[in-house]
Amino acid sequence: MKIEPLNEEENEILQEVINIGMGQAGASLAKLLDVFVNLSVPRVSWVNDEDFVTQVGQMVEGSGEHWAGVRQAFYNQLEGEAFAIYGANGCQQLSGLMGYDESEGMAQEELLLDVTNILIGACLMGVAKQIGKQLDFAAPNLVGIDKPLTELLYSRDREWDQCLLIEVNFCLEEGDFSCHLVMLMSEASIGQLRSGLIEFMESY
Repeated sequence: MKIEPLNEEENEILQEVINIGMGQAGASLAKLLDVFVNLSVPRVSWVNDEDFVTQVGQMVEGSGEHWAGVRQAFYNQLEGEAFAIYGANGCQQLSGLMGYDESEGMAQEELLLDVTNILIGACLMGVAKQIGKQLDFAAPNLVGIDKPLTELLYSRDREWDQCLLIEVNFCLEEGDFSCHLVMLMSEASIGQLRSGLIEFMESY
């Protein structure tokens, strides 16, 4: 049976829930880097697999041509994949804030994995906890550094017939660092998400 996309009210509730999860992720990043982190308003849309790369490209248009990307799958009552997309200048700034030399390639890779694990974990766990759902994570996987966006986003475990696309942006108050956090949630998870959002709304 085909699952209906979230309606306007459910999308608004989801944005509120994501805002709280984002705040927790931003606070974790700020603590790690000892800097102030700005957060965007989350964008939520319903897409098919073919539209995903195009839509993400439109979201980050004008921000650069080459990126670093880390992918992390999540599963249990909610299932999908999350991507952290970092601009090239942001990677260098991130390394500088953590005291790494630019030539330390392995250290930069480990840093991207660690930061992604913090951001995705805090954001998605913040969402799952609020709507009463269980969530587990696979280990984050570096899909590329200094690569075109399309090459990074096609590095996925599977194709999705229909999916909920959620995009949030983290940037530092000073400097060029920014991270676009993009989440694909499978169609099969929408029923679980909808029931959790209803319970969240009824609790207030």
